[in-house]
Amino acid sequence: MVNCTILFFALNSCAIKVNPDGGEKDVTPPKVLQTVPANYSVNFNKKEFRIKFDEYVDVREPGRNLIVSPLLNELPEIKIKGHELIITINDTLKANTTYT
Repeated sequence: MVNCTILFFALNSCAIKVNPDGGEKDVTPPKVLQTVPANYSVNFNKKEFRIKFDEYVDVREPGRNLIVSPLLNELPEIKIKGHELIITINDTLKANTTYT
């Protein structure tokens, strides 16, 4: 009986459940490593471009956080694949126009 009581207290005190603190808050933004096509490209006529970052990115509410100028009629489709952001334009782009 004594052995069972000691075993009970020993097993009960071994595992203390505590949430991990997660470390310090990350305040540095991801860095762009590569863009396809290269940044400042001209005569780009594709519907998709890619931006590769040095870490994982999270795009929340792309309609509010992605701004395209001049405005598009349809929002671009945004996918995340690893460290890469893939943006597909579903609208017709105007000729002789620079988009940012």
